[in-house]
Amino acid sequence: MKRNDVELFDNLPLYKGGNAVDEVFNCGAGLAVETDNATEEDSFLKCVENTTSDEFLRYCKELEASGLILDYSDDNADLLCREYYSEKLRAIVYMYYSVAQQCTRIILDRSSVRYNEFCSSSRKDTQDSTALMQFGLYYSTMIKGDTCDCGMFYAVRLRDNSLLLVDGGEHEQATELAIEEVIRCLRHMTGANEGEKMVISAWFCTHNHDDHMDVFAKLIKFHSDIFDVRRVMFNFPSKTLLDYTNTCTERMKTRLHEYYPNAMYKKLHTGQKFTISNAEFEVVTTHEDILPDAFDEERLYRGMNETTTVLKITFDNQSLLLLGDSEDRNGEAIRRNYANRGLSCTYLQAAHHGINRVENIYSFVKAEKVLMPECRFINERSQKENFAVLCRYNNLENVFFAGDCTRIFTVKDGETSTEYFPIVGYHYDGSEY
Repeated sequence: MKRNDVELFDNLPLYKGGNAVDEVFNCGAGLAVETDNATEEDSFLKCVENTTSDEFLRYCKELEASGLILDYSDDNADLLCREYYSEKLRAIVYMYYSVAQQCTRIILDRSSVRYNEFCSSSRKDTQDSTALMQFGLYYSTMIKGDTCDCGMFYAVRLRDNSLLLVDGGEHEQATELAIEEVIRCLRHMTGANEGEKMVISAWFCTHNHDDHMDVFAKLIKFHSDIFDVRRVMFNFPSKTLLDYTNTCTERMKTRLHEYYPNAMYKKLHTGQKFTISNAEFEVVTTHEDILPDAFDEERLYRGMNETTTVLKITFDNQSLLLLGDSEDRNGEAIRRNYANRGLSCTYLQAAHHGINRVENIYSFVKAEKVLMPECRFINERSQKENFAVLCRYNNLENVFFAGDCTRIFTVKDGETSTEYFPIVGYHYDGSEY
C-alpha cells in the first residue's frame, strides 16, 4: 500500500472508539483497466473493530459537520449505512456498521457516480408488466474452445421497457446463433423492432470470471448499434490483493469505454438500496464483508468466486436473489447481515451452477423457486450430493434449469405466466468474441 493512498483517510475526521485495523485495504477499481499496480480509481477500506452503533452515529455527525454531503442513509436491525460525498476528495465515502460484528467499515470510493445521479431517469412507464428471463445457454463437458459446463445470463424487462442484464456466459457459449437468439429474446421481451435500440438501464456482474461476462462483452462490441447501455454496476477486488490472469475483465472494460463512454458506473457496497424504474435493488453482501479476515497467512480471499456480490432485485412484489458463485464465507456474511431480519425471495439463483454446496445459504434464505444456471444432467449426476442439499430446502418441482430451455416469467396484475424457447447455439463455432 502506498503511503499517499493511506493518507487519503487523513482528510477525514478521526473515528473515535473501537480498534482501528492497521491495514488499509485496496478494494479495487471501477471501470479503469487494472494493471498489477493501483489505479487512480481504486477504492480503499478501513475497518474499526469492537465499536458500537453510538460511536458510528457520532462519527456520521462529525463527517457532516466537516462538510461531507449525505446522499443516502438506511438503518435496520442488522446494518447502519451512510453514503456521503466529499467535494474536497471528489469521492464517495460509504460506511456501514455491522451489528453482528460490532465493526464499522469506511470505504473511500473513487470510481462511482453519486447516488442520485445513478438513480435518476427520465423514462416513463410504458408496460403494465415486468418480465424475468433465464436464458438457456448450452452446457456440456468443459472442453476449452468447444463447450462449457458453466456460465449464466439473466435479464429483467422493466415497466419503462428498459432492460437489466446480469452476467453473461463463457465465450464457448457465445456462438453467432446464441447471440442472435439473445437479441431475439430481448426484442420479444421489449417489443422492439428491427433497427430500434433497446435501452439497458443497467448491467450487473456478480464477479469477474469469463463465464459471467463473455456473452455481454460480445454483445456490446458487435451489436453496439442495437443497445444503449446506461449504467454498469459491480464490485471487483483489486489485482493487488487477488491476482487474476484471465483477460475477460480488461476486454469488457475496454469495450465499455469504447462503445459506451457515457455509461455511469456504481461500485456496489453492502447495505446500499436504490431504485431504477420499478426495480428496487438491495446489496446483500460484497467481498468487502470478508475483510479484514484473511483466508490464510498469504491470502485474503480463497479465490475469485467468494468475491461475488450478492444482489436482491425486487419488482412487482416478486424478487430475484442473485448468488453468483457464492461460497461458504459469502453465506456467513449473508447470515450476519440478515440475522435479525431474515432473507427471502421469489427466485433464488443457485450458487456456482450447483457446484458449491453452501448449505449455510440454502438453509437460511426462504425461496419459492430456484433458478439453476446449469443443465439438469450435470447437476443431478456430477453434483448429485450438492443438488441433494439444495433440494433439502427447496422443492425439486420448483427448480428450473437453464440447460433445459430459455424461460421468460412475466408478472402482470399479480399473476405470473411463463414462455419457453429452445436452446440455440451448441458447440462453439469459432466466431470472434
